[in-house]
Amino acid sequence: MPLRTRYGFSYYAALLSTVGYLIGCSSQQTTENSLLSLLPQSGEADGWSPAEPPQHAVGDDLFFLINGGAEVYHEYGFEQAAVLSYSDENNRSLNLEMYEMRDPAAAYGIFTFKRGDDCLSLDIGDGSCLQDYYLNLWKGRFLITVIGFDTEQETRDGLVSLARSAAQKIDAVGRRPPILAWLPRVGLDETSIRYMRGNLALFRSYEFGTGNVFGVTEGLTARIGEQVVFAFQYSSESEAARWFDTAFEQLSQSEKFRNVALRDGTLSGLDPDDQHLVGIRHLNCIVLVLGDEPQALTETLGIVKQRISSHSG
Repeated sequence: MPLRTRYGFSYYAALLSTVGYLIGCSSQQTTENSLLSLLPQSGEADGWSPAEPPQHAVGDDLFFLINGGAEVYHEYGFEQAAVLSYSDENNRSLNLEMYEMRDPAAAYGIFTFKRGDDCLSLDIGDGSCLQDYYLNLWKGRFLITVIGFDTEQETRDGLVSLARSAAQKIDAVGRRPPILAWLPRVGLDETSIRYMRGNLALFRSYEFGTGNVFGVTEGLTARIGEQVVFAFQYSSESEAARWFDTAFEQLSQSEKFRNVALRDGTLSGLDPDDQHLVGIRHLNCIVLVLGDEPQALTETLGIVKQRISSHSG
């Protein structure tokens, strides 16, 4: 059954465009009934009560829900979702969306994909971010999004209340993917971290090309001071080397990048905004850094390379 809300999902698809592994819990998928049981009920969220029956979608039914955005959820590992509308005594409205993903790393990834750079981090679940009129959080293998329709304080309080109530019902703990340990801690903007499980998520962060230039199946990007770091992990060193050579060839032929060169194993070039791009292949990984100062980019590459070595194996 496709999910529908009384407000229509084009609104939520527009929100989407703005933009660990389970511990102590069974890996068995949640059933529809148990997923719906995680939705807050009357009396559980400070005056907010369900306004209509919940709706549910499994697998490809998500395409009926999100026009042009379901592919990203499936790239991360979507299993099923439920949506429920809420109202309070003053007829304010909120919608809560709960997504069950394949594993906690997938839930963390789609959480980083949906949150904005200027969000306010809250102590709810395994991680949460509040923006003007919506809140995203992840806990275990679940992503929860609560959406309001204005920025009044009562609405924002409702976002937090519903999110906290839903998170308390999830009996699971997740941790962030291990590759986040590759990032330097000095200068790291935590809210800029995007964990990726495919090229669609990378394409929304930065456009290296129209195709899968780096063959991304797992990676991350984040801001380190004035620089942007990209790191991709592959199943073997030979696969990383093959994609590094492929990326160099495609960037060399691209009309977007200029002065692309490969010297002593280091890729370099200029992007359309005249920012410098440098990159290397190290072990089973590819690392790139984008910014204005080539020497500083090289230093950051060295730091990330060292951190990959210390966290490998």
